[in-house]
Amino acid sequence: MVTLRVEKLIAAALITSISVLIAVCIGCSNRVAYTGKIKEAKSLKPISNASVAITEDQKVPQRFTTDSEGVFFAQLSKDTQTMLLEVKADGYQFYSRRGPTVRTGSEDIFLEPLSPPPLIAQPDPSEIELDNLRNAHNVSLIRPEEEDKPPAEIPKNSYGFILGIALTTDPVVELRVLDGHLGGFEIHKLADGHVELVGFVGAETFSSYRMGFKAQDKITLYSATWSDAHYLVSMPLRSLVCPQSRDIKVDKGKEIEVLDCSFTGHRTTVSESHRQAVDRERPNGKSAVMNDVQTEEALVKDAQLDWRTGNRSEAVKEFTKASQLNPNDYLPHKCLGYNYASSRDFEHAAIEYERALHAQNAPAEIERQVKLLNDNRKAVEEALERVRSSSDTQANFDLQMLLFKLAPVGAMPSENECAEAPGKEDECHRARVELADLRLRNPSYGSKDCAGNAAAN
Repeated sequence: MVTLRVEKLIAAALITSISVLIAVCIGCSNRVAYTGKIKEAKSLKPISNASVAITEDQKVPQRFTTDSEGVFFAQLSKDTQTMLLEVKADGYQFYSRRGPTVRTGSEDIFLEPLSPPPLIAQPDPSEIELDNLRNAHNVSLIRPEEEDKPPAEIPKNSYGFILGIALTTDPVVELRVLDGHLGGFEIHKLADGHVELVGFVGAETFSSYRMGFKAQDKITLYSATWSDAHYLVSMPLRSLVCPQSRDIKVDKGKEIEVLDCSFTGHRTTVSESHRQAVDRERPNGKSAVMNDVQTEEALVKDAQLDWRTGNRSEAVKEFTKASQLNPNDYLPHKCLGYNYASSRDFEHAAIEYERALHAQNAPAEIERQVKLLNDNRKAVEEALERVRSSSDTQANFDLQMLLFKLAPVGAMPSENECAEAPGKEDECHRARVELADLRLRNPSYGSKDCAGNAAAN
């Protein structure tokens, strides 16, 4: 009897096992193996660690990761009508395809590499320095009808270009001011009628420039910056005698003009009178540097001197030190904020302007500048993002116009950037002219106080 009961239990177990196997086999017969290999479209190299998702009809997606050979394995239902295949891999475009289930068992899937993001044009550091000097001198580019005239006949508070060879004639009677399309050296005609020659010099010449040239000192002046001459200087045209002009090829074959000059000793321009005024206040020169007297007042005066003579990098260092010595003085914070904005770093610009606003001696204009920056900062950052992701001319022009709007806090496009908006050059140029006129009418506008009271002639 016991033996019969055991035999029945064994028989029942066998029947259950056979039923399970039959069910599994029936399920197997309804599935098909599917193998995919993810490859780069151009090089055909396998892509490992790619994320693969397969959605059959409306079912929950199956998810896989490719192995070192770019391969993944899946089981698909024979009854599936459509299959959605999605592939994501770092550095490649997203792949998505919906269609009938692949029944051949395997396939190669090709991914396209991501295109590098379009480069947003960054302002050339030398162009930024030139714009800063133009702002300090309150000059704007001559109009077409003002071209081809001697410096005496172009308007005050304007700038243009002269060919270096024209300065080598004796006397200089055929000097003509051009719009710059032929290159040459930039000249600035200041509010009092004095004319300054602008160029770039090497480190040794720049050291003499800061200390003050002596009569007959030799000066090699370059029309553009390059690896051996990246210091921007501005000197009275009447203080130079330039017997020789030549063209040289510098970095990457760029051709620039060179003037070999001597300093005559005339120091009567606005820039030089500013330097002498500061030196008279501190007979030993730059006291904060020469005497190591780290007072905020002396540092601010040094920074203002550097700012208005175009040496912005030194001015920023000195304003930074001054802000650390006396956080309650608005001016260093305001000027640092202005400099950040001119470099398109609006996050740090906002921080420094807020610090200026909370300083004890902050004038009313700081509150207006902070509001202007806060109201427009998001729009500018969004415009920058649109330019990064699109080559659309209108997007670039919209950005330039927003930067003009933020000019009071330091953000302004250079003339080169105006030229990058085809068909909009005239409108961009008019905006620059209006901005220059605004600076002339309002001495507190923009960075005037960063250059000191002497700059507001």
